[in-house]
Formats: sequence, structure tokens, C-alpha cells
Amino acid sequence: RPLEIHTGFLLADQKSAKWHDGPRKMRLGLLSFLATQDLSNARANIWLDVEADHPLVKEALQPILSSDRYSKVISVRKFDPAHEFSKAFPGSSETANFFVDLFNLDSM
Repeated sequence: RPLEIHTGFLLADQKSAKWHDGPRKMRLGLLSFLATQDLSNARANIWLDVEADHPLVKEALQPILSSDRYSKVISVRKFDPAHEFSKAFPGSSETANFFVDLFNLDSM
């Protein structure tokens, strides 16, 4: 079974537009993954709270995603908590809802 790495970027907050070196910081984790994993047996999933064509996402990831070699092991998708957690816990809506609630916690 392939190694699956999941990470995400929360960019819907307008503060991300003023994020110093944002695109470079977004690339850092992905470049680390690409440099250290056996790409014949690994996949990176990047979850977003914006669409994948968001300007900051495009600026950050397009140089990597334009590579045939690397784009095959990277998935970039918008995260829908209710949908994804219901898939993760198909037999327990209570657990899925619990995870949705945890995801939506924001003490900032």
C-alpha cells in the first residue's frame, strides 16, 4: 500500500494575501516530501479551504505541478469537512460530525 501524506493550507482568510514569502513557505513542505520520499510508492494530498486555482496556490505550486514527474504524485483539492469526514467514517455519522466540529474550532 502506498504511503499517503496529507497536509493543508487555510487561505480563505484575507490575511494570507499579506503573508510574507507565502508561496515559498507553501512549497517548502512539498519540496521536502518530494526530496525525501520514494515517489514510486508515495503520494501527497494537499487540502485547501479555497479552490485549487486560487492565485496564491497557483503561484506556489504551479512550478512543481507543471512537472510531469511530480504532478503524478500530488493531489490538490478543496477540503469539504462534512464530505471528507463522512467518507472517513461511513458507519458513524456521530464520529464524522465530531471531526467536523473539531475542524471548525477556531480559538484565534
